[in-house]
Amino acid sequence: MVEHKSFMNMRWEMKTVDESDVERLSTVLGLPKLVARVLCSRGFSEPSSALEFMKPSIERLHDPFLMADMDLAVKRIISALRNREVILIHGDYDADGICATALLSSKLSQWGSKVYWFIPDRFVDGYGVSMRAINAARSVGATLMITCDCGITSYKEVEYARSLGIDTVIVDHHSPKGFLPNAVAILNPKRLDCKYPFKELSATGVALKLLCAIADEGKFESPLDDELCLDLVGIATIADVVPLVDENRSLAWHGLNALSKRSRVGLRKLMECAGLRSSRITGAHVSFIIAPRLNAPGRLEDARDALRLLLARNETEAEALAVRLDELNRERQDEEERVLEEALELVAERVDLSSDLVIVLSSHRWHQGVIGIVASRLVELFHRPTILISVEGETGKGSCRSIQGFDIAMALDSCSNLLVSYGGHQMAAGLVIREENIEKLRFAINEIARHWLSENELTAKLNIDAQVHPNELSLDVAHKMMLFEPCGCGNPKPTLALFGVKVIESNIHGSGGKHLRILAEAYGTELEFVGYRMSHMVDTLTAGHSIDLCFTLGIPHSDPSKLSLQIKALRHHSDR
Repeated sequence: MVEHKSFMNMRWEMKTVDESDVERLSTVLGLPKLVARVLCSRGFSEPSSALEFMKPSIERLHDPFLMADMDLAVKRIISALRNREVILIHGDYDADGICATALLSSKLSQWGSKVYWFIPDRFVDGYGVSMRAINAARSVGATLMITCDCGITSYKEVEYARSLGIDTVIVDHHSPKGFLPNAVAILNPKRLDCKYPFKELSATGVALKLLCAIADEGKFESPLDDELCLDLVGIATIADVVPLVDENRSLAWHGLNALSKRSRVGLRKLMECAGLRSSRITGAHVSFIIAPRLNAPGRLEDARDALRLLLARNETEAEALAVRLDELNRERQDEEERVLEEALELVAERVDLSSDLVIVLSSHRWHQGVIGIVASRLVELFHRPTILISVEGETGKGSCRSIQGFDIAMALDSCSNLLVSYGGHQMAAGLVIREENIEKLRFAINEIARHWLSENELTAKLNIDAQVHPNELSLDVAHKMMLFEPCGCGNPKPTLALFGVKVIESNIHGSGGKHLRILAEAYGTELEFVGYRMSHMVDTLTAGHSIDLCFTLGIPHSDPSKLSLQIKALRHHSDR
């Protein structure tokens, strides 16, 4: 495996806090000082704001009618409910699109509508509203189509539906391009004319706001009181890597509470298949266990099985689907590792990181369904915007992932003459391109990056919440750190630092030889650290040498009596 020592090439930035605020927060809320210090480093130095952060209220969500076209969408859907019209829900093949489809399908069915759903095939339909779906809507007599996680650029498809007597309500969160489709209503906080105060909802979050508005207008029960709504929005909000702030934190927090109750039979069986037995579901469980299994069918085969799992009502059906998703996830992992290995070799052979500010690579051997995951991994390793393109015949389909300071969707706008189609948002996008234009795209987007990105933005920054003493690392503190859940984009797991730690020994750890284990001594205390996918660094660590460590604190599921100290970055102590 080709690896990159990016874990050493970071700019460490220690946050500073007022110790009097730490003392006050610790005393008033009865928290360990380390937890209070991290809260202060995150900007929650007042007890009231800290409490709201730790236990966000579901009652403080923004009024859904602040969203542009919400009144039009509600009016059309309530009319469809009252007139018993057939509704088609058009979703997408990732976890967010699947959850949004499950949410709208199940709730509108409960409220009396005849609902069908359609999930596009990544390899047949591509991304976006499918003509095949519109024909399917006509065949079942649908007069209303609601899109989930797509539709904002589906101009021709919406017109085609209209010509067949099918109205469209678009529920999306991707960035619009120019004018909007001629739909009955378009719900998207990123619309330039939308005054909704929070712009970063997932598509399932937008779907939930729509259901809240329908419930309010139609006098139905609120979806905010339904665990079988909150679990879906919790998964989607974390899985789609939207910032876990503002409304998203509240939705994800309450979603995790609902998930922990395991009320949905399909998710309960999926967790059992994955060996997830923890009584409290965390953001990491969603990111690394649940969401990958919901995404796996859409990456490799048919995403409909993931939706069937979420809608399953009996244990036999749910268990069979859960087993299938678990098998597909293992296949996905194998394929991802193969593509990652090849991509890393191409980076070593073809990319000069001193001049290539955007990594653009292509291959006829790469599976289209996993290149987005691999692109994210390359961004993590090299801190460069990355575009990976899977070529079949004369056409390539690409996945783009970016870094702060480089709006990948806007960059693709500037290269649109080279692209067949594209779409996305600041940090992630997709594209279709003729193979003959790939090298031209690499040149053009790197020229843009040289104007947009500074040296500062090209150096990965690691924000450290607090420096710690070993005597602060206890099981009680680890349990209290759970108050920061759900962690993820916009609310990372608290990052702690120890400086001048003496290496006792280091070795390769875990199956496959991918991980690093360090036994170290700090202030007379021995501590064990694990660095996932960091085995390549074992040769740089010599017994007796001093290092600095950034790490997160947790409790392993395999042994709740131990602490888990997971390395995020390390450096030689002399490099400070």
